[in-house]
Amino acid sequence: MQAFFYMAISVITLAEFGYRTEFRELAPSL
Repeated sequence: MQAFFYMAISVITLAEFGYRTEFRELAPSL
């Protein structure tokens, strides 16, 4: 159960990081 909890947090963190970097790259064009 604890391993699944850590895996979910890591996936959410990676998704948020990828979204922020992508948004940061698209922001100047807007």
